Amino acid sequence: MLYNKVLEKCLTVEVDRITVKSCDVHSQHQVWRWTPFSQLQNSLTLECVSAPEGAVYGDPLHMAKCDQYNASQKWNWQESSIVLFGETLRFNCYSARAGGPVELYNVVSNYSRWEDYEERNLNDETGMIITGEWLLLKRERKDSFIFKMWSMYLGLNVLAFIHVNV
Repeated sequence: MLYNKVLEKCLTVEVDRITVKSCDVHSQHQVWRWTPFSQLQNSLTLECVSAPEGAVYGDPLHMAKCDQYNASQKWNWQESSIVLFGETLRFNCYSARAGGPVELYNVVSNYSRWEDYEERNLNDETGMIITGEWLLLKRERKDSFIFKMWSMYLGLNVLAFIHVNV
């Protein structure tokens, strides 16, 4: 589940659009996974988040059949933002705060910052690394590093705690 701290809501797929709603751990509409092709796929619809062709600032995101060759479905995780590959356009839920869709914005704001809902209370530095079939989420705290790693192919979760002295 992808959580926006400002709105305290999760990224949600509806029939014809992507928005944010109150987080519900039982809702498959809010469960997302990274594919091996840098796509963000919803676990209920099995469709991928897609930007419009020739996307510009303010365009709403939509769902489409996953196509590993479609550049409009390639996303990168940068400093807690989900950014279209090769662009500065990022997921932004400013319009969604009033029930609108999640849109593409080219500015960094708290409305474009996302985190894992399960990890939302760590409140420290975070990073996400995609290597081959593995996705690694790293959280740094004052006294420890927390690694959450899962296989994008197998859906395996591995959680490890490594403590360091400060």
